Amino acid sequence: YQTDGGKETEDMVNILSISDALLYEKHLHDLKSNIWLCCPGHTMDTAAYLTVHGEVLYYGYPTDNKEFGVCPVIEVMYH
Repeated sequence: YQTDGGKETEDMVNILSISDALLYEKHLHDLKSNIWLCCPGHTMDTAAYLTVHGEVLYYGYPTDNKEFGVCPVIEVMYH
């Protein structure tokens, strides 16, 4: 929806993006609730999310919803 998502971060702990959710789709099952994704939805007060059924909803949902969960992820670097 071309909504500005703000500056990119270099955090080592964050929440999934849309592309992460699609990449790791086969590992994201048996969710107990919808989970937020770090990508904006169609307006500045909405965010994309992953449903309990594993479907990414790009349009988003209002970010003041308290029933959605988060799935923190950690980037592990190895050499």
